[in-house]
Amino acid sequence: QYKLLKEWKLAKETIEEHYGILAEHFYKGNVTLKALFYLTKAGDKAKKTYANHDAISYYTKSLELFEKAPDELENHYNSLVEIYQNRGKVMELIGKYKDAQDDYKLYLNLSKKLGDQIMEVKATEALGIIHRLQSRYDRSLAYFCKAKQLAEEEKLSLELASNLNNIGVV
Repeated sequence: QYKLLKEWKLAKETIEEHYGILAEHFYKGNVTLKALFYLTKAGDKAKKTYANHDAISYYTKSLELFEKAPDELENHYNSLVEIYQNRGKVMELIGKYKDAQDDYKLYLNLSKKLGDQIMEVKATEALGIIHRLQSRYDRSLAYFCKAKQLAEEEKLSLELASNLNNIGVV
């Protein structure tokens, strides 16, 4: 059993090294679902290792798939929300605040459309952070207060605590 576990772990590590290659292969071959899977995995891996421009590229290609094949991906809108969230976070990290803000607005709108209250709170909070980073304190505070209100209504204690902290920072 130990040998099988070791082999499985090695195979997993090996495939993670090739997410980018697999992503490009399936993207160019128009294998939409596999392309989405591997582009997202490659973007997440690049984000974790601070390969920011690669992460943005992978996430952007993932978003292009939703434009090219909306019918094929209609059941994957939760992935779309996460892609906007993650690309926005990378944009924020490299100081592209306007681009991050645009992604966070789309993240917020999709969260509302899907009825995902946790994501809606997080997206609202992300917009507050972006405004704070740009010294737009009135707008920042408004987003944090809105996120706090949503967190209270949904009894989301972690999100509530985070937004109370952000309000204190502003």
